[in-house]
Amino acid sequence: MRLRSVSVVIAAAVVALSVAGCAPEPEPTPTPTAVTDPTPSATPTADPAGAPEAAFDVTCADVAAVMSALVGETDGPVEERLSLVSSPSWYPGPAQYMMQRANGIACSSGGQDRNWTVTIVPGAQVLLDGAIAQGADATVGARCTDYGCFADLQFGDVLLSASIAASGFTEADGPRVETELTSLASSAADSLHDVTDVPSAITGIDCATLLSPEALGEQLATNIELVELSVLGGWSIPAEVYFVANGSPYCLYAAGQDIYRDQNYLTVTALPAGAWAFDRIDEATPIEVDGAAAARTSVDSYDRPVLDLKVGADWIRLTTFDGEGAPDLGPLAAQIVESLTAG
Repeated sequence: MRLRSVSVVIAAAVVALSVAGCAPEPEPTPTPTAVTDPTPSATPTADPAGAPEAAFDVTCADVAAVMSALVGETDGPVEERLSLVSSPSWYPGPAQYMMQRANGIACSSGGQDRNWTVTIVPGAQVLLDGAIAQGADATVGARCTDYGCFADLQFGDVLLSASIAASGFTEADGPRVETELTSLASSAADSLHDVTDVPSAITGIDCATLLSPEALGEQLATNIELVELSVLGGWSIPAEVYFVANGSPYCLYAAGQDIYRDQNYLTVTALPAGAWAFDRIDEATPIEVDGAAAARTSVDSYDRPVLDLKVGADWIRLTTFDGEGAPDLGPLAAQIVESLTAG
């Protein structure tokens, strides 16, 4: 058993693609550090019984009690995942649960005008060091404006990050918010314990192994390239969690490497050992994909057609662009399943 070294911050987008199939202006991005998890077997493992165990005893119920006192009531229930309100476009689907894979928690509540999100994860220093080495902003502290507050608080080996969007705050509220949130981080740090990881066939996998650009190009009858991560945007702590700590793939298939001018056709994201979260997909239609334990189609919060796969312990999502992307995700999904189950 081991305590996984991971942490998170809510704000900061990376690899944030637009809903129209183009991307925002990128910032120079260093090459991600290597995934530290061992390379898994190509054969998918059994479906885990439930969500990964958090490495501490603080729950979203504890978080909600503190946030209710700070923010008041919000429009909607408390959800155990990252919020999609004003989120980067790579969050919908597997990435919303990346903090649980990191043996932490993600809690959120509210709508566009009044909302909050809090994450708590163990292994703070390791992940902070990794993100800072890649040029990410990892300023620790709480800060408030008239529109809400942000906080990134390290307590021992725990990192708590929070975002609050609500009126009624001022700059003077920063210390009060920090005090209340530090109580949560302190409780988490005091209850840290070792956890056992569920192995995953997709951790650290190469995008071309999942689905070759040639295979997509054959379907579309055009040249397709895998876009290099270095042109997609600036690094952040969420990127460190998703790419490095969790070893999750983000695969963008496009007509070329110029993300301003070249058409984007398909993205593939995944949650290693995330089959438990697959069953939480909202308003999806079951379909058959050869070799997959389950498959569903739906439209995400950016109105993009998606196809979700449960393969062994893993959750994989294919996302395309309505009218501009891959017209048929089914055969592509079948190729991804085959690449994971062969051998």
